Amino acid sequence: MATPYIARLTDFSREEEETDVHTWLRETQKAIQANNWNDQRAIQTLPFFLKSTADLWYQSLETKPMSFAEFKNALLEYFSDPNTIIQLQNKFNTIKQNTGETVTQYLA
Repeated sequence: MATPYIARLTDFSREEEETDVHTWLRETQKAIQANNWNDQRAIQTLPFFLKSTADLWYQSLETKPMSFAEFKNALLEYFSDPNTIIQLQNKFNTIKQNTGETVTQYLA
C-alpha cells in the first residue's frame, strides 16, 4: 500500500501568470520535507506536477536533473522573471527591523 501524502503538491504551469516559480518551489520544498522524500523520490515525482510549458521544458532537457537542487536551479534559470529577481533583491537590500518590532513581526 502506498504511503499517503502528508502535504500535497500543486501543479506548476507558466501559463498561469499568478504561478510564481519562487513560490511554487518554496511550497514544493515544504511538501517534500513533510512527505519525508529523499532526492531520488522528489526527482521521480516532481515531473508529474509540471504542466503545459513547464512539462515541455522538462521533456526538452537533454540531461535530467539528478537532485532537487539541480532541478530547482534549472527551473529557476528557465522560468525566473528578471523583474521578479530585481524586486526580490531590492526588497532584501532595503529590509530592516523597525524599532520596537519583534523578530516575529520582522520576519512576517
